[in-house]
Amino acid sequence: MFTNEPGLRVRHISARPVLVPMRRPLRTSTGAIEAAPLLLLDLQTDDDVTGHAYLFGIHPFTLAPLCSLVESLGGMVVGDRLAPFEIERKLRARLTLLGPHNLTGMALSGVDMAAWDALARARDMPLATLLGGRPAPVPAYNSNGLGSCRRPKWRRRRASWCRRAFEPSRSAWAGLLGPRTSRQRGQ
Repeated sequence: MFTNEPGLRVRHISARPVLVPMRRPLRTSTGAIEAAPLLLLDLQTDDDVTGHAYLFGIHPFTLAPLCSLVESLGGMVVGDRLAPFEIERKLRARLTLLGPHNLTGMALSGVDMAAWDALARARDMPLATLLGGRPAPVPAYNSNGLGSCRRPKWRRRRASWCRRAFEPSRSAWAGLLGPRTSRQRGQ
């Protein structure tokens, strides 16, 4: 596994908050999410290789402080070698008193993801390969808030999803389909 690109240095890290409208609001115990609050990150190197990442801000009000944190952390690594392990260690050391929790942890992880993406792009290889794996399909999970709707509604939603050719994960239906056997619980 290649963990750095000796000739590349971090030139700039930028973050852009966006609210992406959702076709169907996600209903959670804390309320409905009608637009996905995302923070888009770009880590640019001195050789014009750009790594990308995004963070889900959970609530729109978190985007401004999260953006500020990402850009502040980014400022601490400008000029450093594109070496994700070293970047993460340096930033984690700066967060010792705050701790890598909540928004600071999210910001740290966003910079980390963008650094690894930039390194993979610099090596012209898939990120999975750079990390020692191989590209392969990944099962998708999309509950669409199914757990927060009442039984009569979930039948209509399931029919709607099937018409759109999306087969939700079996686990999304588990709680609504009745009691599970011990075998289904993995025991």
